[in-house]
Amino acid sequence: MSGYIRNRQRIWIMRILTGILATVFFYNVFYDAGEVSAIEYSEIYTYEDLLMMADNPDGNYILMQDIDMNGREWKPIDFSGSFDGNGYALLNVTVTGLSDSTMQTYDGNMKVYDTYLAGFFGVLSNASVSNLNLINYHAQVTAEQPCFVGSIAGYSENSTITGCNINAYIRLDAHDRMFGVGGIVGYGNGRIEGTDATVQLICNDTDSANRDEQFLGGAYGAGYFDLDNCHIDIDGYVSEHGYVHNGGVAGLYILYPSGTVYEGYLTNTRVTGKISFYEDNTDRRAYCKDFIGEVMNWTYQVAGNSSDFVRDESYDYSVVLLPHTCAEPVYTKEIIAADCENYGYELYHCQICGYEYRDNYIAREHIVEEWRIVKEASVDDYGVEEGECTLCGKSVRRITEKLEEPETTETITQSETESTELITEASTTQPENETTNEAVSETKNVEWIAVAALCIVVFVIIIAVLIKGKRR
Repeated sequence: MSGYIRNRQRIWIMRILTGILATVFFYNVFYDAGEVSAIEYSEIYTYEDLLMMADNPDGNYILMQDIDMNGREWKPIDFSGSFDGNGYALLNVTVTGLSDSTMQTYDGNMKVYDTYLAGFFGVLSNASVSNLNLINYHAQVTAEQPCFVGSIAGYSENSTITGCNINAYIRLDAHDRMFGVGGIVGYGNGRIEGTDATVQLICNDTDSANRDEQFLGGAYGAGYFDLDNCHIDIDGYVSEHGYVHNGGVAGLYILYPSGTVYEGYLTNTRVTGKISFYEDNTDRRAYCKDFIGEVMNWTYQVAGNSSDFVRDESYDYSVVLLPHTCAEPVYTKEIIAADCENYGYELYHCQICGYEYRDNYIAREHIVEEWRIVKEASVDDYGVEEGECTLCGKSVRRITEKLEEPETTETITQSETESTELITEASTTQPENETTNEAVSETKNVEWIAVAALCIVVFVIIIAVLIKGKRR
């Protein structure tokens, strides 16, 4: 019987030791690793913050307030991180230039072109863009080489765009072999979900002597994207002397490079609007459909889609097709105020032909009576304050100006005692970050001491049980 008791004691001792070792191990792994592996987002408040993304294109960023970019031109950034719009907007973005880098694109015959790109992002590579309102985006690009232009990006490689709202005007004037326009992305592959796009797209072939490949789509110009739960409202204009590929979603659906196997989807998406176009070409193709102009690879499932789309073909090849305006418009301007939920804007109305357009959008406005300091302003950086809107209850933030550099004055006479006191104070005063680091270090030490004490107590109990068993 005593042997049985001793065996049971040994079993319980082993269980206790195993528990202690597991506790110490997992505490060490999860406590320390948790601090390192937690996703850190860089907060974006200003235009200057946006520019800094170019220094770390693999980072994670979150937009903290609406940013009005009126009066500033934007150069596309190649990006492979994550950008969370957080429900806020980039307003009045203007892009006129192309990306520095090129990507390979493929036409319907699998010919390869080194292609320049334009968009808020030039190239998205394994990236994600979510919850972003891109309002009053303007891109007007003239290209002498193959080129694709979009709003969110010129090109996408295995990237996702989710929960975004886009209002964009994009015009491309080009002529070299292959080019196109997409309301969300110019060319590429990836996934677009839960995104609404109201886009006015213009693609103009500037060379009538050569036949080229032209692509235009309300979501993307060409490639193979998956779409779900999107709404595309397109107003498109195409003047082409080569081959036209137009669609409410995409101009061309094609798997690339050759040999690519992929099963995608186009589901629960609605297309509204029209595309006005001509194809000045005796070898006519004239692809223009409500969803996809030309499909090269039927490898995607289709379900739950609907459209109210107009295919408007013209045969007057002497003009460039553009949104209708009268020859000498006379506009009146009305300012529509912003509020908690809606952006303001300037509404222009032609008194002669009735044509209207909106411009110069204004950030949403909230009323906050009490602000709390989130981050103190310094000489090197702005501060941040937070408060709740008294009208809608939304928690909003604002930045405060950087502190001014203190004026330095030379003291001609100063007693030796005062100098000694100043030196003593300076030498005994710790910087704030050092104090913080010491506090964190002390906290960790206390926690480890507690774990060590627990181990010692359990060890003593085990020894006592062994001694007691041995006496028996």
